[in-house]
Amino acid sequence: MMSSKVAGYFLFALLIGAVLLSLLILGVQWVRSSANAPKPVGNVLYYEAPVVAQVAYYSLSEVRFEV
Repeated sequence: MMSSKVAGYFLFALLIGAVLLSLLILGVQWVRSSANAPKPVGNVLYYEAPVVAQVAYYSLSEVRFEV
């Protein structure tokens, strides 16, 4: 029973790490794109950030732990 709880915590930590890494990458892209005065029309951040936020929200809302 203890090993399944440890595996659950490990998967939760892995999910949090993936979300934080994606937020870091999006933050770097946002800083780089905001440094340019004329914004390009096809900016990656405008299309990918809401999708990443929705996936992170729904994946975190589905996480359930049994104590």
